[in-house]
Parts: sequence; C-alpha cells; structure tokens
Amino acid sequence: MTEFLQNHRDLIRNHFREHVLYKLSHIIHDVFFTSHSTLLLTPEQLFYDTATALDYILTHHSEDSTEYCKSLWTDTLYIYKKQWATMQSDEEIKAAIAMRLYMVICGLSCVKDYYYQASLPRILYDRVHLLYGNMVCKEMESIITKGIPSCETELVDWMAEYFNSPLRLSKEIEDAIHPKKAKPHKNKPSKDIFYTLDYDYPDGPHKVKRINRLMQLWQTWEWITNPQSADDFVDLFSGKNKYCNLKWIGRPTAVLTELMKQLLIQDYIKKKKGCSASSIVRTQFNMNPSGNKERIDDENKKRIIISLQILDPTKSLYYRTPDQDTDDMHEATWQSSCMEGLHITKDINRVHY
Repeated sequence: MTEFLQNHRDLIRNHFREHVLYKLSHIIHDVFFTSHSTLLLTPEQLFYDTATALDYILTHHSEDSTEYCKSLWTDTLYIYKKQWATMQSDEEIKAAIAMRLYMVICGLSCVKDYYYQASLPRILYDRVHLLYGNMVCKEMESIITKGIPSCETELVDWMAEYFNSPLRLSKEIEDAIHPKKAKPHKNKPSKDIFYTLDYDYPDGPHKVKRINRLMQLWQTWEWITNPQSADDFVDLFSGKNKYCNLKWIGRPTAVLTELMKQLLIQDYIKKKKGCSASSIVRTQFNMNPSGNKERIDDENKKRIIISLQILDPTKSLYYRTPDQDTDDMHEATWQSSCMEGLHITKDINRVHY
C-alpha cells in the first residue's frame, strides 16, 4: 500500500479525473470527512487502496478472495496504523478502514455474478458493522446511498468491461505515479495487448474506401489528428494486435468510449476474447475510458451513428439524389439518409439514444 505525496495526488487527479471509481472515492470520502475532518486518508489513496483490493479479489480463486475479504479490516488496520503511527486516533483509523471497505462493497456489488455481487459484499458488510459500529454504519450508509445514484450506471458499465479485462487498475495508477522513461522506438513499447477492431468485410478497394471515408469524417469532426499514415487508421480495423499510432482529440472522452462500445457490438465486427472498449481506449489512444454517456451531446450521438452506418456492409456508402449521375456524395443529404434509416436496422437499434 502506497502513501501518496502531493505530486502523486496531482498526477492521479489529472489522469483519473473522469474515472468513475475515482469519482466514487470523492463521494464516500466527503461523507466521512464531515464527521472526521482531520482524516489523513485522501480520495487519491482511497482510490488506489480500493483498486488494489478489487484487483486481488477479481484475479484470485474464490477461496482466496473469501479469506482476503474476511481479513481485509484487520490487514488494513495494521497498514494504516503503521503508516500514520500516532498521527491518527483509533476512531479516525477505523473511519479510514470503513471507507475502504465501503468502496470495495460498491465495486463488487456491480459485478454480474452472485458470488461477487452478494456473497463477498455480505462478508465485508458484516465486518464493518461489527468493528466500526452498527449505529454509525447505518448513519453513514443513509448518506452514501444518496450520493451513489449519480454514478451508479457508469459504475455498472465500467465493471461490466473491467471484470473481463486483462488490464489492472492498480497497475495503471502505479504507472501514472511513476511513469517509465520510454526509449525511442518506432512502435509504442508495452507489454499490453494492442487490440484492434476486426472488421468483417471482404478485402478490397471498397473496404478501404469505407475506412478512409470514416477517417476523413473523424478528422473533419476533430475527433482525431491527421495520422502519420492512412495505413495507421486502416490498421485500427485489421483485427491484428498492433499499435496504430492514432491520437484522439475529441471531447469528452465518453464519446470515444461509447463509439468503441457500439462498434464492438455490430455484426460486422468479429468478437475477440479480451477485446473491449476499455482496452482499445487505453492501449490504442492512451486515454482513460469514461462511461458517462450523459456528457455526450446530440451532435456527437449522431456522429457515432453515422460512423456505424459507414462501416455497415449492408448500407450503401454513397447516397445519390435524383439530380446526381455520379457517385459524388452530397454530405448533408447523405447524412440525412443515414439518420432516416436508423429505426429499421437491427444493428443501429442497439444504440439507445
């Protein structure tokens, strides 16, 4: 467990500002801080300590995870007492431990598996009520439950992807605090798997034409910068595990995350084990995924849908108006035709806008 200096806190805040678990750490920290204003446990350390606990639980066998949850209070007590020595009272240390356990309970409750969703949270719930006090727990829980709905949907979406992801949040936090100096290299050096979208379309000029058309629009919409090579963008749809050297500049990050989510559920994108929206956002674009769909405005929602239409092999790439005798596309007319066809296609109906 790491004690964070101010510069570490700043790095975490800047890197994970939009992460739902970081937002939750602030919500729960604020609840306890009203009663214990001298707490030394910061939202940043709470975020990291929660990530280490969740990562252990989600990557170990059920027997080990069960024992880990049973001893989490006493293990954390030992660590926090050693970390803060005489700087915190027993009650303040208990409050800090309770915060960590409540964070872990919230995270596990979002896993769509009974063992993680109910069995382990019950162990943690019983421990915190026994060792922190039943009355004070009920008081804190009544306040916490009022703040959680603001990020509940986003937390469920994040956990649904994270549960099957090979990436570990605690490692990502450590890398953000202690970034390694990268040696000059043509491709980005990393042990991560650089997943790409496996576009199921016959190889040939029409496939490349659709991908290039998408690249042009993403540049026009200022979603990406101009790739060093058009091949880099084509590689993003190759299905190969390789770094594509693309830079996303669109805002908010939720647009990129939702775009990848929607692409991955289309019939024309082959499914690949371990490949998720989060893994693509992190490895290909070096960004922290955000599941906050409420931040996506109507214009970006339309652009996501248009992107799906462009790659759809069942849709014509060009829309010809009666007075046109060439394949030159009239942008406004074509985009309008895309939007009109949304309600009759089963793929696009999955986009719940």
